[in-house]
Amino acid sequence: MTTKPKQKLSWKRVGIALLIVFVGLWVLNSIAMHVFVWYEAKHSAGYDPRSALTPQALADHRVADVSDGTTINRYGYSFCVPWANANFTKDFNSVTSIGFADGSHLLFYNPADYIDLLTPFSKGGTYRKELGVLIGDQATRTHFNLLSAELSSLPSDASLFYSRRSNARIMMLSTMKSLKIPSNTTAIYSIGTPTLRGFQFDDSSKSPTFIKLVLFDENDQAIELDLHGPRGSTQPALSQEQINGIIASIHPVN
Repeated sequence: MTTKPKQKLSWKRVGIALLIVFVGLWVLNSIAMHVFVWYEAKHSAGYDPRSALTPQALADHRVADVSDGTTINRYGYSFCVPWANANFTKDFNSVTSIGFADGSHLLFYNPADYIDLLTPFSKGGTYRKELGVLIGDQATRTHFNLLSAELSSLPSDASLFYSRRSNARIMMLSTMKSLKIPSNTTAIYSIGTPTLRGFQFDDSSKSPTFIKLVLFDENDQAIELDLHGPRGSTQPALSQEQINGIIASIHPVN
């Protein structure tokens, strides 16, 4: 009776087998992470129809004279609204609320309290540089650039053929976009004047009770206004010419 000689354990083969297993797991993990980031980017805004909105050019550039309404001076800025007969004014640290006799009212937010991904960090901070790597240096240069990048992002742009970083960028910007757009918004318009640039949320003819403005001055300070018409009204609170008049009247004061 003969016995088969015992085969010696080959550590080389064991090492190769372990390496193959390790590489296989790493590849599977990378693929899984890639698919996960793509899926999250694709569905970062859920099924919110606002996620499909991007800034459009404003067609109506007519400017109404609103100087015969009410002039507001707060937070180092002055502007006019066409509404007269203010019946209450409430000043808080971060916002001023002013109501008018016809039921209209506005909220003017303190520019010093504007918040976005850049707010807590200095321009030269490490975090800001890392954020720039993820979403692009151009987007992190100013608050306006960042909001513009957020509003221009589309979850539908995510693709399995893009890099994980590209999909992560779409996911982050689209998620922030969903937080910045007011509820029930149906349109976003780009605003540009010699001294201001920013965005108007909603069409005055389609949203009779609410228009939001987020504008940035030459120093990248945010001027954020919520303009509300009378509650329950079915008529536009403001025409586009009046909104343009409000924007044209905004200027810094000493």
